[in-house]
Amino acid sequence: MAEAKSIKTTGVTGLELGKQGNLEGGRPAVIFQELTGVSLLQLAVFPEQLAGFKTSFKRQTGVADLPQMSSSYCDQAGLVVRPELTKFWWLRPASADALTAGALAKYFPLDLSASRVLLKLSGAQAQTVINRFCAVDLSVEAGQFLATGIHHVPVHILKQTDTDFILFLPRSFSESLAETLHHTACQFGVEVKRPADWAKTG
Repeated sequence: MAEAKSIKTTGVTGLELGKQGNLEGGRPAVIFQELTGVSLLQLAVFPEQLAGFKTSFKRQTGVADLPQMSSSYCDQAGLVVRPELTKFWWLRPASADALTAGALAKYFPLDLSASRVLLKLSGAQAQTVINRFCAVDLSVEAGQFLATGIHHVPVHILKQTDTDFILFLPRSFSESLAETLHHTACQFGVEVKRPADWAKTG
């Protein structure tokens, strides 16, 4: 008998698709969209390994550089974010070729793909909605990867532009956090879009 496919909850389950709330002029000021089809691999190093890790990582993955602390680097080989001084998250399409087994084994590779929901908030009031729940400075330059929390749940935020943010939500809390953010966004007018494949969102 074929094994049944596991069903994963998503950050927008329970949210009605389409436009809702106080739509001034019929246009939403906040847009919600989950990003799917993402491979998220964590690599951890000891401080004395950083120089060697940079060389090995570039050789094995094709990523040209590594980001500074609380920042990101993106090229054709994927997106790398640095949530901690000695931890790196490498994101790329889930359909991408797997690394050669053991290529980066000494850097404690850990697949976090199933542990996070990536929820993109965009629009003129996206920053306002986020700041209603976490005291984090979103006026930083694009590409910053910020650690914060919503209702005591640790989350990370990648700033893409002044109006585009990707929230990395723990999967076990993703639905309740998405509903909380959505409830506040309704006062500005919100649109919930169907999930989009990471590889097709640029």
